[in-house]
Amino acid sequence: MAALAILWIVAGFATTVGARTPIQPTSGAYTPEVRTFLALLAFGGCVLWPVGRITLVQGAFGARRAALDTVTLLVLLQAIFWPTHLVTSWSLERALAIDALLCGWTCCAGACVALATQRARPRWIWAIAVAEAAIAGALLDAAGVGAPVPEVLGPFAALIALAPLGAGGSTNVQWAMAAWPWALAAACWALALRDRPGAAAVAPGNAFR
Repeated sequence: MAALAILWIVAGFATTVGARTPIQPTSGAYTPEVRTFLALLAFGGCVLWPVGRITLVQGAFGARRAALDTVTLLVLLQAIFWPTHLVTSWSLERALAIDALLCGWTCCAGACVALATQRARPRWIWAIAVAEAAIAGALLDAAGVGAPVPEVLGPFAALIALAPLGAGGSTNVQWAMAAWPWALAAACWALALRDRPGAAAVAPGNAFR
């Protein structure tokens, strides 16, 4: 999984940032390309990875392995995001909000993998649902639906709002966009851990035996 993630990152960087020479080599010259690159990372972490894991993994996968995958992706995201944001016009506050947004939605995707791979129902239903949920916001935004509906359905519309081409800090509304996927991820992971095999409650009389 890590090898495929690295290949996706390298391909995304090469197609958005790596081959372009800026007309004016300033600190924000690459902002449009970096934003596109982050959208590709979000697509990989919130659509390709969960759909691939849900549909291709045979047998039980479980919450622990889904959590390990999630942590691996988050580490890779940090290693890529923070050096890359230096060639944009975003302030540190803005970069923190963008990072929180991407990490939160990646955690949501990990919880969906954990939920889908430990249930008996057809996994392809989960795969379709996860993909549709991730891109729903972008589709609604393209259709002209106003905020905040597109921004709370997947990472893409919120990423556009949080990653402008110019400089500036983050407003309270934008911080709320970044915090929302974390609340959703916490609820989804709580459900995944509650429903995992062997998670049945221990009787009070047997708790200390």
